[in-house]
Amino acid sequence: MRARITGTQVRRRGGPEPLWKRVTDVPIGEALALVQLYNATDGANWTDNTNWLTDPIVGNWNGVTVAGGHVTGINLHDNSLAGAIGSTLNPLAGSLTKLWFYGNQVTTLDLSVLTSLTTLHCASNDIDTLDPSAATNLGFLDCAGNNLIILDVSLLSALTYLNCSSNDITTLDLSGLNNTIVKIQAQDNGMLQSAVDSSILDIWTRRADWDDATPELNIGGTNAAPTGTYQDGYPTPLDELEMLHDLIFDDDSQGFQTWAAISWNGGSAP
Repeated sequence: MRARITGTQVRRRGGPEPLWKRVTDVPIGEALALVQLYNATDGANWTDNTNWLTDPIVGNWNGVTVAGGHVTGINLHDNSLAGAIGSTLNPLAGSLTKLWFYGNQVTTLDLSVLTSLTTLHCASNDIDTLDPSAATNLGFLDCAGNNLIILDVSLLSALTYLNCSSNDITTLDLSGLNNTIVKIQAQDNGMLQSAVDSSILDIWTRRADWDDATPELNIGGTNAAPTGTYQDGYPTPLDELEMLHDLIFDDDSQGFQTWAAISWNGGSAP
């Protein structure tokens, strides 16, 4: 005779609850964002996914930094991430300040709400589009070695370091940068002469803005050479190479901060 199943003998389905759902050190929404990142970038095949999804302490997950009860940093560089991060990290908008995932195969990253970011290192991936305009607290941006055609940094007034080299950027608008900038690396983008000239003209026009820094600029490599001849152009430089000369030497002592070094296709100084 078949035994009768009582109300206390309900069969459990689906197995035990995942440990990440029992997190104790960050809000469950932040843990879920990390789970979405893991799933979106083939986390099962990462080089190192130690403790991801298997430890209720998110701060123990490889590459994750937790401070004050929130996720503040993610460092997954050279870790075989593959796929679209997209907007998976949006729930971390209020706390995430540092994000490193260079040396992977990431294709997309949505920065539209990640306004707390101060550091973004996403070099050497497969990113076609990157709009950092909302991340106005960025001080460090390295997006070199991707597939970018457009990069608008005109609103990033806090930048101290920018590396956008080895992309396919056609125009680089530097108008939003100010005297906090220390280094700009924009070489090897294949920029036409008009684009190179435009960037140099902007720097020259705002030369008084660099009074509190000794910045460096590399705009050489596969970019076109600037217009003109590298020589003293005072009192009024007639072309962009004369502007570079005067930015470095301030021959007539106008009082602006001279640049520490500038490199371009065909030359460098000092």
